[in-house]
Formats: sequence, structure tokens, C-alpha cells
Amino acid sequence: MTPFERLKAETEAQVAVRPLPDCLTVPSTPDAAFLSMVLRDPTMWPAGFGWDYSDCNTCAVGLSKRLWPKAALDSFSRRATFGITGRQNMDIFLFAGGLMPMCEVTPEHVADALDVAIAAQVSK
Repeated sequence: MTPFERLKAETEAQVAVRPLPDCLTVPSTPDAAFLSMVLRDPTMWPAGFGWDYSDCNTCAVGLSKRLWPKAALDSFSRRATFGITGRQNMDIFLFAGGLMPMCEVTPEHVADALDVAIAAQVSK
């Protein structure tokens, strides 16, 4: 196992055991508006969760997997689950920063993009 593979495995193991805050009541099914709200409030994040948009374990994808561990939230299922298009999925979860470096993408950028997608659903 390479050092990178070992670090990735250790990170995934840590993410799997971190408890959610006691005050957080998570909807039983994945919800884009709820994810947006949690992204905006770090006090609602699982203990020890740190934001890094360049790592799928510590971005909105990783956060959604922690909130709904039994849901299969891969790229395809996120579209159906959150009611977003393939383009919106890419814009939100892969390119939320647009032209900015990934290290500068904040949870608020992703939450804003989710909110735009939610608003587009409502206006249909």
C-alpha cells in the first residue's frame, strides 16, 4: 500500500466513525435544502469534519455521505435524489469554484449553487 492509499484509507475510516452533533435531526432521505443549510453552519457538521473541496471525503459529497450513510449518493444518484440535472451536479459538486482554485471553494459557494438548483426546481 502506498502512503497515499494508506492516508486515504485512514481518512475514510475516520470519516465513518465520526458522530453527528446531538442537536442535529437529519431527514431520513437526502435533501438538497438541508445539505445547503448544513454546509452554511459548521456547528452542524460531524465532529472533526473539515472542509477541503479538493477531497471528496471532505467536501459536500463527503458531508452528504456522512448525513445519509445508507444512501448511495454517487454522481448519478445525486441527480435523481436532489432533483438536479447532470450539468447542475457537475457545477455544484465538481466545479463550484468555476475558475477559482479548488482550495478557495468554500462551503458557502457550494450551498449557493445548491440553492440556485433548488430555486430552478421550484420555478418549473
